[in-house]
Formats: sequence, C-alpha cells, structure tokens
Amino acid sequence: MNTQFNPLLPTTRPGKRRKPNVLTPADVRHKVDDLIQTDFSNVRSVVLESLYSFGVLTETALFRLVRSQIAISDKLASFSRTLRRYRSTGLIMLVSYDVMKKTKRAGLPMPDDKTILGYILGPVGEEYAKRKGWNGQNPFQPVPDDDYQAHDLICAETMFRMQQLWSELPEEKRGLVEVYGPRQVSAWDVNSGKAIAAPDGLLIKRNMSGLIERTFLVEYHNVNNMLHVQAKISRYEELAKPEYHWIWKDLWGLDEMPWVLVIYRQGATLQHYQQQLEARGETLAKYACTSLDDIWAGKLSIKPIRKQP
Repeated sequence: MNTQFNPLLPTTRPGKRRKPNVLTPADVRHKVDDLIQTDFSNVRSVVLESLYSFGVLTETALFRLVRSQIAISDKLASFSRTLRRYRSTGLIMLVSYDVMKKTKRAGLPMPDDKTILGYILGPVGEEYAKRKGWNGQNPFQPVPDDDYQAHDLICAETMFRMQQLWSELPEEKRGLVEVYGPRQVSAWDVNSGKAIAAPDGLLIKRNMSGLIERTFLVEYHNVNNMLHVQAKISRYEELAKPEYHWIWKDLWGLDEMPWVLVIYRQGATLQHYQQQLEARGETLAKYACTSLDDIWAGKLSIKPIRKQP
C-alpha cells in the first residue's frame, strides 16, 4: 500500500481555545490595593519603575537594570520566570509582534538563536505607577502606541549600548554613564499646559572618578522628516533660554544644558539638521550627532553637527 507523507502542518491546532483574561477596572484597582498593602518586592518595584521611565524595554535590558540595583541570580532564565509571573497578574505585557518587527527593520540586532522579547506596563502596572506618583508634576503618560513603542525600544537599546561602549574604552577615555528614560527627564509647564522638555532620554557621562564630563539629551530620529527636525530645533532653542535654566539645574541636577545628541538612521536627517542650523546662524543650544549604524557596529562616533561644506 502506497502512503504519501505530508510534512506540512495544518493551519490550526486542535483543542479548545482559552479566552484571554480581561481585567475590569474594578479588578485592576483591587489588585493594586493588594500590592500596595504588601509592597515588599524590590525586584517588582524596579521592573515597574523602569518600564514606566522608558515606556518599553527588552527583557535583557530589564535584566541588566534589575541586576545593577538588586542582588538577584545571574541566570536570565530565572528572571524570565519572574517576568512571566508578572505577566499573568497584569503587571506587565509583551509588546506585539508588529512592534518587534518594526524594531528589527530599524536595525536592532536580533540573535539567530533567541527571540527578543519586549515589555510594557500592563493595566495593573499602569495603575500602580499612578498610585506611586512616578509622574511627579507631569500629566500621567499611558503606554504608547505601537509606533512609539518601536521608537522608544530602539532608543533605549541604543542608549544602553552606548553605556556599554563607554565602559569598554581605553582607560584614559573610559566613562561611567547614567541612562535616563524619556519620562524621567520630561518637564511640564502647568500654566501653558504643554511640555517644555520632552527628550527621548538623557546620558550623563562621568570619568572613572565620578566627575561629570559631558551630558547629552538624546533625540532619536526613526524617520526622515524636515518638519520634524525644525520642530525639534525650535523646542531646544526655547529650552536653552535663561528662563528655563531651572530645568537642568533643579530637575536634572546639572550645571549647564546638555548637548542635544541626534541619533539618526538616514543621512538625510543629518543634512536637515545641518541646513536648519546653518540657516539659524548662532544657536543657544549645542548639537551633536551619531548614526544608529555606528552604535550597532560598536563605534562611539559622536561629533558636533557642523555646517555643510
């Protein structure tokens, strides 16, 4: 008897589909009430505050952030189990497949032997962040949509990669770098009802003795858009005015306004900055740039943005 073997899988698997666990607003409030009353987990606190600060992070970035602050196992598998437990209770959520596809398209290195997971706050985690008041005087910022998630994830990974590269430089150039997420460095004007400062992040580079050498406000450009560049320059020129010195002095604890570091994917974005800054002549803020490709290739190629030749 001749039997042909069909190696193809069926379009669906048999079995009963489980309904997703949808939490009502009342469920969320009750869960957060319980958490606040038994709030003893340092790991959970760092995971949730990190996700609030950066908006979205990869599993490995979360692991490094927690390990840098808390004595936990150096086994990523153990940390992964903890994150799965947080997911089951609505504290955190996985980002969508589309978000990870967009980040891969933008150049995020993806290992062949491992799936990279990205996380955002879940409904319980968002409510917990509100109760904790992590937004300070700023309006509470909910989890961003998919496009912003991809942008913020790439930007966070880039900043952490730069932090690593600075630590690997020769001793005379080596630095200790603090990385801050967008929600940690945003500033809101209550009177006008708008953001005064909303960078994608802040890098504070110190020498090995702990003294600040250079600071950068990070602006990551995922797409090439002239109007976007014009708006960014206008915002930073406004921020550099004397009446806003309190932002970097009081909020960020810095003696001077950081350089604006433009991280670009496309060379045309740098050309737009060069053209717009040349048209302005003298500027109040200082601008530097580096390409995303250079950072992924292990090159710290930061340089001032100069006029086009």
